[in-house]
Amino acid sequence: MKTTMLTSLKHRLFKTPLRRTALWKWSKISRNDRRKAKFLKKIHGSHLLKSGIRILVINHFFDGEIESLNKQIAGRSDISILSLTPEPFFSRALVWFPESVHNADIPYDAAELDAVRARYRRYCEKLYDEIAAAYPFDCILTPSDSFYWLREFIVVCQGHGIPTIVADKEGTISPRSFDVEPLRIHRMFPPISDRFFVWSERQSAFWQKAGVDASRIDLVGSMRSDLFVTLKPQKPRTLLCFDFDTDAYINNMDWDTLVWRGERNWNYLRDAIHRVLLRLAREFPEISIIIKCHPQQVVTHFAVAELTKQPNVTILKGTPRGLPAMIAEAHAVIGFQTTALLEAALAKKPTLYVSWGELFDLVAPNILPWSEPGYGMNWIRSEGQLENTLRAILEGSQPEEFRLVDRSKLSRYFYQADGHVTERLLEQLTAAIGKSGTDGIRP
Repeated sequence: MKTTMLTSLKHRLFKTPLRRTALWKWSKISRNDRRKAKFLKKIHGSHLLKSGIRILVINHFFDGEIESLNKQIAGRSDISILSLTPEPFFSRALVWFPESVHNADIPYDAAELDAVRARYRRYCEKLYDEIAAAYPFDCILTPSDSFYWLREFIVVCQGHGIPTIVADKEGTISPRSFDVEPLRIHRMFPPISDRFFVWSERQSAFWQKAGVDASRIDLVGSMRSDLFVTLKPQKPRTLLCFDFDTDAYINNMDWDTLVWRGERNWNYLRDAIHRVLLRLAREFPEISIIIKCHPQQVVTHFAVAELTKQPNVTILKGTPRGLPAMIAEAHAVIGFQTTALLEAALAKKPTLYVSWGELFDLVAPNILPWSEPGYGMNWIRSEGQLENTLRAILEGSQPEEFRLVDRSKLSRYFYQADGHVTERLLEQLTAAIGKSGTDGIRP
């Protein structure tokens, strides 16, 4: 409860004018500089971090990929990774850049930002020296180069002969986003990285549309998929529900063209799921129900308030680790428009795609096609069906359709999800370092 209250207070303060005052700026920079110094001091004496190929990983909601990397390099002396949590290192960007940049309302390269970009680049030069002194890295691995707070650091590193490689983690772009997002990326923050590692042919086309030359794109797959296809069977003891924002995948719709006059949110769907979970929580008190919010989810309150008061219901917010283990222990996985459902399908768990209603029928061609066969999911089309299906699973009478589920289309999003993606990525990363003009691996 205390953590929830502090988080709520922090969000309220973030929206007030106080956060742009000189005192706020000074306190944020001062606090993060102390955190940064403590982190760098800790790694200065680590010999394990200073051998072989050294990869600097930017951890912006990248925990699954980092977990895969750590498993792959465990016990090896020829490769290491150092993971940076962004805020302590790049907090000056949040302080110095205007709101229009934070909200992506203005192109990052706009002339009016010349002065702040130059100032921030000077800071990034010092930041590069500080990090390289503690961990002389050979490349940057990041989920994106669109982050405004990272772009000057990338330019500085490239000036020192250090390549940046994007390991794209957004491998499930909806049809609507596929149409509009590449053009927005090209206009607002054109790609600047040396290489792009992508999940599928579809993602390769996405980045080419955003302005990346095909020669800079490598088809690798999803590192996270290694964690799911190699899961060992566990005795089920939970229900796992992936919660979602009320405007998930419809916040960029052309509503005038769609001629929709109703509410532009999924409240009806989200509330129905929560009502079912409340009834099951009461009926099956021995079953733990885990509701996992999206790491960047904005709406995390529950209209079905009694749900959060049940002793066997846990609400997870932020970016908790151990998602594969959560899936391994689940009787079933429930959700809507999320990649996590595909990952549950890879793990061959009963996976319920929950969607119905007039709004869904209208926008279905523009969002992720999980209602179609072939993605390893069972399409749930009503509140009653959801409750009956989950009750049957919990009572041990799993419906026949779960044993016969079609997974033939998973390869459209997961290129060769065979448990060896991270291994192949590291091989291609090593090759990319050589292609990028560095002097090879430092001694």
